[in-house]
Amino acid sequence: MVLVVLLRQDGNPGIRDSTNLSTAQTLVYRRSHTGAAPTLVKVVHNNGYGPHGIWPSPDNTRGYVALQNSDAVDVIDTHTNSVIKTLHIGQSPMALVYVARSTAATGTNNVGRQGLGMRTQNLPLRVSDSSGQGTALIRALPGINEVTIGATGLLPNQQFTAYASDGIRTTALMSMMSNQFGNIDEALSYSYFFANHYTSVILKPGTPSGEQEPGTAMPQA
Repeated sequence: MVLVVLLRQDGNPGIRDSTNLSTAQTLVYRRSHTGAAPTLVKVVHNNGYGPHGIWPSPDNTRGYVALQNSDAVDVIDTHTNSVIKTLHIGQSPMALVYVARSTAATGTNNVGRQGLGMRTQNLPLRVSDSSGQGTALIRALPGINEVTIGATGLLPNQQFTAYASDGIRTTALMSMMSNQFGNIDEALSYSYFFANHYTSVILKPGTPSGEQEPGTAMPQA
């Protein structure tokens, strides 16, 4: 029996799905018939970020993984344990249920278009004065942008501040704490990132410095 799960932030096997923006993996485990710990079969690399929700097809030939921070769903072939298709479905999918033959393929009753066609961008975090790595999701919303950050391998139990930069200006976005494992699972802010032509997100230990842009450059979290 094969058990497909999402990557937990402590890196241990588990069936509870948990999202981290910098996570882009789905783990495949084989259950033991003797009650022993599951055995890792394969690490499936997703075509996006923030896997957060999984559901099998009725015949168990496919697994569907919601990618919260890429506005998409990966279709995994459970025979080869590989992604065979990525579906763009709209804003922030965090759970899904597959209902076979529930309606005709052309049926659109009660289906909205929230987030479809909106700009999203995933940027690698520029981590300064600390170990660690991560990703920043920039998502266009009506009138403003969402900035969501996830990181791993940081100094544990430390305060960090994220800054937006265009290479000349640097603007404080938000402050957050790393957990005991040195991870920031998800931190959220709103800004005018695209309108200000920012190109990167910098993460530094400490509270916001004097690099805060005055005026209308960016609202604070």
